[in-house]
Amino acid sequence: MQFPDSNARYRFGEAGTTTASKAPVLISVQPSTAKPAATTTLHGIRFGAQQGKVWFGSATAAIIAWQAQRVDVVVPAVAGTVAVKLVDSAGVVSNTVPFAVTCVASCGTAACGPDGCGGSCGACGAAQACVDGTCVCEANCTGKQCGPDGCGQVCGTCASGSSCSPSGVCACAKTCGGLSCGPDGCGGSCGSCASGQVCKAGVCKDPPSSCDPACAGKSCGPDGCGGACGYCNPSLSCKSGKCVCVPKCTAKQCGSDGCGATCGTCAAGTCVKGACCLPKCAGKTCGDDGCGGTCGACIPPKTCIQGICACVPACATATCGSNGCGGTCGTCAPGLTCIKGKCGCEPDCKGKDCGPNGCGGTCGSCDSGWTCSKSGACAADK
Repeated sequence: MQFPDSNARYRFGEAGTTTASKAPVLISVQPSTAKPAATTTLHGIRFGAQQGKVWFGSATAAIIAWQAQRVDVVVPAVAGTVAVKLVDSAGVVSNTVPFAVTCVASCGTAACGPDGCGGSCGACGAAQACVDGTCVCEANCTGKQCGPDGCGQVCGTCASGSSCSPSGVCACAKTCGGLSCGPDGCGGSCGSCASGQVCKAGVCKDPPSSCDPACAGKSCGPDGCGGACGYCNPSLSCKSGKCVCVPKCTAKQCGSDGCGATCGTCAAGTCVKGACCLPKCAGKTCGDDGCGGTCGACIPPKTCIQGICACVPACATATCGSNGCGGTCGTCAPGLTCIKGKCGCEPDCKGKDCGPNGCGGTCGSCDSGWTCSKSGACAADK
């Protein structure tokens, strides 16, 4: 494809008006018809070396490659015939060229989500979310570690020794049933004794003439005589005279509690850093799913561009020949041949010993006493 020199003058606007405007000029879009996610190429002049934007109607296209006279893009999710325009890096807008987007909505059994053509297969009701084309109940576990999620499941379960509060938070369960004094198992007290009394096994009693420490079966906690039966390592806490691990589930919905159990399980999605994460892959075929995973992988030669697998034309140094995506990098003028991506003259000396080779050179010369015929053969002089 031959394009005019960038210094040439073009006729735009009203008839008879010639302008040397520095605005970008869009000459054609090839192919001029394609489906969303396909690649197409804008041809013209004065696009500039710095990348700008390309609009298909009211939608912007993902840029694959930007050059001064051609730009490769991914067709966005629009439908029908739209006007394509280019805006250079300085914000100057080109003329428009029509482009037909061919798309067939693909919903199948889906009741919601994108139809692949910029539209929707349907909308879900209140308190519902669209997951892979199906409207499902959207669990409400924000700020909750346990208790009902509103969809018939639970936001998580509490570790042993904890109970679920009405607000959905796992709290320590006090062990003061029938006790009037001593530790409550949650860092507090079940009560205090009157002056002169001592607390023994949760009961206030008058002190004997000599105190006998009550540490049978205990490895920590008070001994009933103002002392202690022992002390726990910093990573453990004393509960009912035993050193035990205290679950660490503050502000966590899921994951390890640090004591061999969990802070809860996710009704949907996966657990990421203590929070339930629902992968976001609607309208995407590749790339990050927002939860540390992926929405899919592209098959070479396609690469992932803004969540869509697209082929990147290999025309960085080529002006003709295949672009690797089923299209071409351009065509050569009559008389020229595409040789390794460049247009050039290919000498034609087949069946010839002498005479011109068609590219400004010769196929050879005849010895003295011989003359080159029109067919390129050396013949003896008569």
